[in-house]
Amino acid sequence: MTAALTPRQRLVLHCLSAVHHDGYVRQRHAAHVAGVAEPWAVPFMVRLAGEYVWEIVADIRTRLTEALVPGSEARRVHGAFAAEHPEFLAVTERRAVSYWNEYHRWWFPEFAGHPAAAVLELLRAAAVETTGRAWPRQTKARRGAR
Repeated sequence: MTAALTPRQRLVLHCLSAVHHDGYVRQRHAAHVAGVAEPWAVPFMVRLAGEYVWEIVADIRTRLTEALVPGSEARRVHGAFAAEHPEFLAVTERRAVSYWNEYHRWWFPEFAGHPAAAVLELLRAAAVETTGRAWPRQTKARRGAR
């Protein structure tokens, strides 16, 4: 069925399915959304950074680490989105911290070790690169970090 779709139509399908009620479906489609340099697809990925299923966030972290290399088009697009929507990024960060605190603290004693912290840091770095100014943090910095 998806073979008949254009690449853009497939990406729309992946974006919509990345908010599916079934976590397995979300995870399967989230991998196709993370790191894509389409401005309209970025909000779907950012929303997933606040996901309560940490395995989905870990997959996104892997994809973003590959896609958001300094100077890349994907980094520029993600940085522009983060810079234009700081409230959305802040809400996502607070959601991620809340889920970490409630469900994942056992596996990740500090939020800095949680995959969502890495995803949010990538987005923050992309926003800094795009805007040239420091970007606010909703959580405490890692011990020893400034």
